[in-house]
Amino acid sequence: RNRVKSVLDELFENSPVLKKIKRGEAVELEELTQLAMKVETRDPSLRLNQLLIQFPNESKRLDLAIRQVIGVDREKVQELFIDFLAKYPGLNAHQVRFLDMLQQYIAEHGSIKINKLWEKPFTVLNNEGIDGIFKREEQIDDLLELITNSEFKAADVG
Repeated sequence: RNRVKSVLDELFENSPVLKKIKRGEAVELEELTQLAMKVETRDPSLRLNQLLIQFPNESKRLDLAIRQVIGVDREKVQELFIDFLAKYPGLNAHQVRFLDMLQQYIAEHGSIKINKLWEKPFTVLNNEGIDGIFKREEQIDDLLELITNSEFKAADVG
């Protein structure tokens, strides 16, 4: 992951396709092909299509695998939570902190596996993870649905 991220970071500033992926925008196959050639020029032993093995996703899309390496714009992630925050305006400090951690995780990793919500770093605030932070079942259900139905849900394999 670090090697791939390093090469992609070097290319990022001059790569419209990487910027589109980070913003969560659609990319064309031709754009991905050109990106793959640039990556191989930078590091001949690195093949972008191998990312689908290391970072699988249900739709087998290379752009989603790349997003898991470079992350996604924080603002794009925050947009996902606007309705949830509007529905539950009285959240306590731990709940707000949990949501902030969740948004940060998604921004850094490009996606999240649902089972991660019961593991570190989400067990730092409460060892029960999401269940210990949100006491109302409706809030947990809404949060899980939000992630499950978002473009930031990672496949549960791999």
